[in-house]
Parts: sequence; C-alpha cells; structure tokens
Amino acid sequence: MFIHLDIFTFLALTIFALLIITYILVIQVVLLRLLHGYQAKQEQKFIAVWEGKIFNYLESDEKPVTLVKKIRRGKYFYLLRYLREFLLMLKGDDFKKLSALINETKLQRFLLSQLKSGSPKKINEAAYFLGLAKSVASRSVLQKKLRSQNASVFLSSALALARLNDIDSVFDIFRNARRFKFVSKDSLLAILSEYSNEICKPLLLNLKKEKNTLIQSITITLFRHFKFYQAGETVLKIIVYSQNKDVIIESIKFFCTIEFVKSATALRTLINHPKAEVRAEVLKALAVLGDETFEQRIWDRMYDPEYEVQYNAVTTLIKLIPGSEEKISNFAYGNLKDRAAAIARMVLSERNIKN
Repeated sequence: MFIHLDIFTFLALTIFALLIITYILVIQVVLLRLLHGYQAKQEQKFIAVWEGKIFNYLESDEKPVTLVKKIRRGKYFYLLRYLREFLLMLKGDDFKKLSALINETKLQRFLLSQLKSGSPKKINEAAYFLGLAKSVASRSVLQKKLRSQNASVFLSSALALARLNDIDSVFDIFRNARRFKFVSKDSLLAILSEYSNEICKPLLLNLKKEKNTLIQSITITLFRHFKFYQAGETVLKIIVYSQNKDVIIESIKFFCTIEFVKSATALRTLINHPKAEVRAEVLKALAVLGDETFEQRIWDRMYDPEYEVQYNAVTTLIKLIPGSEEKISNFAYGNLKDRAAAIARMVLSERNIKN
C-alpha cells in the first residue's frame, strides 16, 4: 500500500513539475512576443521620424557626423537595419554618401567595439554591417576573427572581408574553413563570389600548385562565375589528370561558359568516363564546343545505361550536327521497342511542342 502511494505521489509531483515547466515556457514565449512587438513598434517610430532626414542628408551637403550625433546609441541598430537594403542596392557616389554614415561617424567605433566583444551575436551583427559599408578600419579585426572557434563568427567575418574585397584574406578563408565540418562548398562560394574579379589572378597562381580537390573545385567555379578566360589552359591541364568528379564537372562547365574550344579534344576522351554525371556533362558541353567529327562517339552514348546520358546524347546530336534531326527521327520511329529510340522520340516530341 505504501509502495503504491509513493508511486502515485511521484507521478503527481512529476506531472506538477511538467505543468510548471510548460507554464514557464508559455510565459517566456508570450514575453518574447511582447518584446518583439514593442521593438518593432519602436523601430517603426524611429523610421517615421528619421526616414525623411536620411533622404534629406543624401540630397544635401550635410556632414554624416551631423546626422548621426543626433541619434541615441540605443537606436543605432534601428538606423543600421534601415540602411541595410540601401547599402545592398546603391552603387557609386550614392553608396559612398550612405556608407559614410557608418565609416565617418561614431557608428563605426560602436560597431568595432561590438566586433571586439565576446558575444558571437554582437560580432556577427557588427561584421555584417561593417562589411556592407566596406569599412576599411575593420579589416585587421575581421582578419583575426577568421581564427575564431565559432563557425558563425568565421563565416560572418569571411563575408565581411569578401565585401571589403580584401584579396590577402582569400587563402586564410580557405585554410580556416577546413576546421569546420559544417562549412560547405556552397557556403564558401557564396562568400567568395562577393569578391570582385580581382580575386582571379591570385587564385590562378595558386591553382597551378594546389592539390586540395575542394579548393580546386571552388576556384574553377569562381573562374566560371567571373568568366575568367585566362584560366583556360591551366584548368585544361588539371582536367586531363584529375580523378575527382567535382573538379572534372566544374572544369567542363567552365569550358562551356567561356566557350574554350581548345578543350574539345579532352572532352572527347571523357565521353566514356566511368561516372555517369561526367558523361552527361560532357555531352552538354559538346553541344557548344564540339564538331561533326564527334558524331559517332555521341551516337554510341545513346545506348548508355543512364537515362540522362542518353537524353543528352540525343539533344547534343540535334544541336551539333546539321540535318541530324531527320536521321534521329528515322532511328526513333524505326525501333519502337528500343529504349534509346523511345528517348529519341520523347526529345523530338518536346522539340515539336516548343516550336
């Protein structure tokens, strides 16, 4: 009897404790919503007062210091968030005028103090706005933050340095990124694409000796992004010897983007590559870079075991070989039980619908 009583008491206490925790969590959610609502209203009030003054500043000879000194420190982030979209959109003199509100006022000192703090949230916010404003004064601190053990601090600092076009930091970004398992290739590309095309020359020099396949792949993708034709010969040497699928595919896409005709011979040798993704990408590139002498090799790929490769073989033949559509049509409707012929019929039907 006493045992049962103890069990029921324990269950009652447990349920009571869970109810208390649930109640506390609900209170926290309500308070956070109220706080968020209050802050949103305060921000709207700030914009209502200051929006006109900011536009007047942009259209006048008013000094940035004159405007910013009227704003209390507690309202700085209201101003920064309001400026964000304009800093992303504006160019030239308009951008300089707007960024001066950060770079030539106490706002910059405020953000630098945030950047040097121990709070990842404050560091990330400061790095974001200093990068948007292209604050040269923040460069040395941002470079140090690349060595942070916090992945978000590393990423925000790297993005800010890219927006500053700090070429010297490129290889520090590569080197420090390896410490974080969750920093992906896409994340690095999103950051590095913020650089200007000035990044290409040092990347090309490095690529000639770089052995890391991830860095090779990212570098070649950036060359494609900037349409950096001068890298063609170097990338061609890499694709001939590379065994890495991503490096090969990025190289093929790069050749296609810059229409590097010299790569056609190398691509012809890759048409029988063991990886289906490579074969499919080669065929797409040959539609741009190939010639009529490739016809038989492309026909052979119509019997590839992979659907995408077969599909690309048909579309490449139509684009590359004049008059091939009639030959493909005869093949497609003369072999009704053949899978390759069925794919050819599908491609022809798609073309008829589009036309």
